[in-house]
Amino acid sequence: IGRLLLPISEVMEESSEGKVNIAKVLKNAGGKVEKYQSYVNELRSEIEDDILKTAQEEVEAYKKIFDIKEESQYIFNLLSEDILIILNSSSFEAAAALNRSLIFLLFNADNFKDEALRKIFANKELIGEAKISIDDKEVAPTVSAWLKDFIKNNGSSLFDDLILAQYLNTSSNARALKSKEKETLGNLIRFYKNITFFPESMNEIPPQKWQIFPFDATSYWQEIEGSVKNKKQLGLPTESEIIEEEAWSDDDVLSEKDFKPENYDDSKELRILRELLSSFPPASLERKAINEEIKRLERNKK
Repeated sequence: IGRLLLPISEVMEESSEGKVNIAKVLKNAGGKVEKYQSYVNELRSEIEDDILKTAQEEVEAYKKIFDIKEESQYIFNLLSEDILIILNSSSFEAAAALNRSLIFLLFNADNFKDEALRKIFANKELIGEAKISIDDKEVAPTVSAWLKDFIKNNGSSLFDDLILAQYLNTSSNARALKSKEKETLGNLIRFYKNITFFPESMNEIPPQKWQIFPFDATSYWQEIEGSVKNKKQLGLPTESEIIEEEAWSDDDVLSEKDFKPENYDDSKELRILRELLSSFPPASLERKAINEEIKRLERNKK
């Protein structure tokens, strides 16, 4: 029982309404939890390897449509002068597209991580209005200065959200920030962590949920789902029903594939993405990004 259930105990405890504690049950039955720890460690290692393999496969598919030099320069410019635009953005499409590019470049572009970090640590954009104190000196609250202050207080090793929360709420510099400014600073430090320690910073996170620039997509998906539900309640056709043919190219038709409407056997995420397509012009970056995500999900279903 220990060999079977302990490796998945965390998942069971998170998903069970009764919060089943497998380790406790095993102990009550006279078993020794530590006896099975090697099986737990082995499963975790296999999961991490599988996550990395899946991500690398997606990267290989992305290579065909990606210009490394052009995209690298675009991102370096953002990190040098406009990092706050991204950190404060409410655009799900922009954040998702940028994250795909960052992950691709981290895997494939030589020295990308080092150059990206150099750009960030040279960034002079301000978070907050008042000067901050570093090594007994008053300095402007730049992106560069905030990162140096965090590292001075917490070191340069991989850290968790608890360390970040403690810094934001207890350090004299961060405590003086307004709520929105503190949120921006938190996102900056998470971004620094995600890129500096990549891919280790993505351990135990499914590839489809990887984020380099952190953003909250929950409210976005809820809004889209609400829009779809309202149209169905009113008896109106949804965008996916109107543009169903868009997912099929001329090549699909010429290859004589059996046509089966996708939304008859589809995941929630795919349906939502198709609903979203019609919100953007045909040549827009957002529409391109959504189409790429649809293709990726469809590949995974095969």
